[in-house]
Amino acid sequence: MDHRKENWPFELECFRKGISGEDGYFTEISNHYVEEREEIRGYDRVDIACALLTGCIIEGYSFEENWKRQSRSKSLATPSRCILGKTVSGDWVVVVVGIWSSKRFSVITCTAPGHRHLQTIKELEVKFGWN
Repeated sequence: MDHRKENWPFELECFRKGISGEDGYFTEISNHYVEEREEIRGYDRVDIACALLTGCIIEGYSFEENWKRQSRSKSLATPSRCILGKTVSGDWVVVVVGIWSSKRFSVITCTAPGHRHLQTIKELEVKFGWN
């Protein structure tokens, strides 16, 4: 869950650059999420962008770790990062981003935080003064 943790600040900056396409970076939202999950979960492109811009990486998985996970999307397996951030309305959300290359990233899914995220949320609210 801490795959290449020392690189997370740099990777998050790259994901953020990919939102606007800055310096050749590209962050897309997967068809899987748009076609199968967006309507159910209710987080749109603006919410996802806001979460990436306000959030921090809380977990990181290698290709091998993702390949073994039952919850992986179809046959996709890339290194991935879980970002905990806030939507436009201020709700917490977890965005999972797959790393395809050094400049190409894909939002695999987006979901409400689970019970295991509550402590991290409390810590971030204290650290940044968010209520």
